Formats: sequence, structure tokens, C-alpha cells
Amino acid sequence: MHDTTTTVRDTREPLIAAQFMGALMMLGMSKGVSRAEMLHVLGVSPRVLADPEARVPYRTGLKLWHLLIDRFPADNLGLEMGLMLPDAAFGALHYATRHAPSVGEAIRTYVRYVHYTTSHLRLLLEDDVLTFKHIATIEAVAPIIRCAVVLAARQSRRVSGLHDVAVQVRLKTPLPANREPFDHFFGCEVAFGQPETSLTLAPGLLDKPVPTADKNLFRYIRTHLEAQGPPPTSPSGSEPDRLAPVAAALEELAERGIYHGETLADRLGVSMRTLQRDLRRHGTSVRELLEDHRQRRAKALLAARKLTVDDVAFLLGYSEERAFTRAFKRWTGVTPAQYRKDGPPSS
Repeated sequence: MHDTTTTVRDTREPLIAAQFMGALMMLGMSKGVSRAEMLHVLGVSPRVLADPEARVPYRTGLKLWHLLIDRFPADNLGLEMGLMLPDAAFGALHYATRHAPSVGEAIRTYVRYVHYTTSHLRLLLEDDVLTFKHIATIEAVAPIIRCAVVLAARQSRRVSGLHDVAVQVRLKTPLPANREPFDHFFGCEVAFGQPETSLTLAPGLLDKPVPTADKNLFRYIRTHLEAQGPPPTSPSGSEPDRLAPVAAALEELAERGIYHGETLADRLGVSMRTLQRDLRRHGTSVRELLEDHRQRRAKALLAARKLTVDDVAFLLGYSEERAFTRAFKRWTGVTPAQYRKDGPPSS
């Protein structure tokens, strides 16, 4: 029986790192599929597949997925692919997470920049829950969805040095022919056929330090990733337009030092649950919007040297300077005082 296909919406042709397809070819070859046949299906030269910077259309890769699904319908292809994909396929993103100061910062970096490796996927981190959204006008076959979750769990293990990183896995895909490998890999409850795909992380995991952390390297790589530009949006610009009322309300409340999700929802005339649901469809959350606005405004206010750090903390809605300092250091790697003295961290 074939994996059921799910369809989600977007407005553009998604891209995926060519090295992902190279790894998928390796998986096919390990099962006896000829390299020549897979290259013919892909229509991509071996040189492109070996290029760490190359991207290929998602539809191109989908042809290879379908070939393997048709050939091996009972195999757990998504799990197998997630386990064999080399770290090099993630490029700078892998090294950024490896050198992040904490597991939470590593995962937030993964969430923010995952579109550099595959533009059809969006991730959303709320509290300890990592949610997966495939935004494509074309199908997202079950193995691709499962592969994304396996990769996130694998990366969390790599950066934390721990095996038990999740307490629950929810998969939108149907129950596979053999679920035992999933239970064994995740080591926790795995629920199939769910309304959405998510990974609930172990309590306290986000606060744990990364053993290979290097703040200078992390800052350098983050700067490199940021220089490549923001996540892609629809050509029409419709997504930012739909978020304009939220941004306007947030700006109005920020002028009064109010950074509360419930107050933002009230200002917009909707419930907090409705606001969260609407923002989730745009690949963000109330928490991410508030954090992003606070960070940008903090940097602007610190440039106004007549204000003390305590003044800035107050204007940003923090009850005490210490809480603001912790948040600012999490954002930038330096304290507000260091930022004011030395300027933005150099790359």
C-alpha cells in the first residue's frame, strides 16, 4: 500500500538542496536501484548534486521520491533518509546549531534558517513544541514529512549530546506498515494520523548548554546566514499585507511598553487562540513577533545614550533590568552595556 499524499498550499515553486537529492540517490542505490535510472528520473547532472550551494526544484526531487515509494512501498523511507542524510547537506546551518550557546538557541536557529536547505518547509517553536508546516502547491508525500521530523530529532540529539530529546511525536501521516522502527528511534509516544505534525521536546531541553558551543563562531555563522536574506515570501507580498494589522497593533502597544500576547489579541478584537492560529499559518507566533520587535527596539533605544539600560528595560515592558539583560544576551550574545559600548557584535 502506498503512502497517502497530503497537499498544502503556497504560491511559488519550492526548492531543495541538491545534496538532499544526492543522499536520496544513495538510499536508492543501497536498495539496488541503479544510479543511471535515478539520474534519468531527476534530470540533474551528478555535478549539480555534489554542489553544496545548488538548489533544485522540489518537483524534481518528488519524482525520485515517487520512484522509491513505488518500488519499496512497505519500507520506512522517510526514517531511513532522515538517518542517513549527512550533516554537510545542511551547510552553514549545521555549524550554526553546533556552536550555539544553548539547545534552545540551536533549535531557534534551525527554525529561522531551515528555508536555506528546503524552501517548502516552515517550522514553528512554541514553548517546547516544534511544529512542521509543508507549504507547497504540490504534494508532500508521507516519507518527506516523516524525514523532516526525524532530522529535527537527530539534530536535537547532536547538539545536546542527549538521546531522550522528545516526549511525544505527532505525525499527520497515516500509520505505516511497520511502526516499530519509529517507536525505537524516537523512544517515546508516536501518534500517527494527527491533525498536524509536531515534536514535543523534553522539559528543560531548550535550556541545556551545547557541549560544542563557541559564541564567536556562532555569531559569525549567524551573520553569514542573515546576509543571505529573509525567508522567501509570496511574490505578491500577500502574507506581509495580511500581517500588517498585527504589526500596527504591536507597534501601538509597544509605544506604551506593552508586550503581552493577550493584550495584542484584545487590541485586534480576536481571542488569543485565534491570533495564534492565524499567525501559525504565516509561519510565526505571538511569542516570535514580540521577541523580534523587542530585540529591534532594544537596539534602537540603546543607541539613544541618554537612556539608561534600566530605562530601556522599562520601555520594553520588563519588570527589572536583569530580565532584560538575560533576554538581550540571548538575542545577541552580549549584554546591553557591552552592545552600547562596542556596538553590534562583529562577524
